[in-house]
Amino acid sequence: LEQPKIVPIVLSIHGDIKLLRDLANGILEASESLSRKIVVIGSSDLNHVGRFYGFYHKEKRSDEFGEYLDNMALSRILELDSEGLISVAMRNSMTVCGIGAIVTVLEYSKKKNAKNAILLKYANSAQISGERDICVGYASVITNPSPRKSCPSGWG
Repeated sequence: LEQPKIVPIVLSIHGDIKLLRDLANGILEASESLSRKIVVIGSSDLNHVGRFYGFYHKEKRSDEFGEYLDNMALSRILELDSEGLISVAMRNSMTVCGIGAIVTVLEYSKKKNAKNAILLKYANSAQISGERDICVGYASVITNPSPRKSCPSGWG
C-alpha cells in the first residue's frame, strides 16, 4: 500500500475570490494531470470573540455572540457560497483566520460537482471550558459530491 503524499499549502489570502478560485483550479488541474484521487482539506477555526481578542458584543455574552457569527458563516459554507461567506465575514468583521482555505475548498468542491456540504460537528471553546467570556468556534464540514450520497456511516 502506497503511503499518502501530503502537499501543504499555507494561505494568508482572505478576500480575493479570483485568486482563491485560481488556486482551486490549480489544485484540480494538478490532480487530473496526476490521475490520482486526492483529498483536499482546509483548516481554520471560526470566530474569536471576547475582550481578550478585542472583538466582542456590548450586550451579549461572548459565547452567544460567537455562535451567532459562526452560524452566519456556516450557513454560507453549507451552501458552498464562497462569495456569500466573504461578504458576510467582511460585513460583520468576522475573525475567521482561514477564510482563504475555506473558500478554496468550497471552490474546488464545486468544480468536483459538490452540491452541498454537511456539518459533522460544531463546538466552541466555551462549551468545553465553561468560560463564556472568551470563545473560539470550531466546526468539521465535509462537502458532498452528489445529492444522492449521504454522509459516511458514523459521521454526523
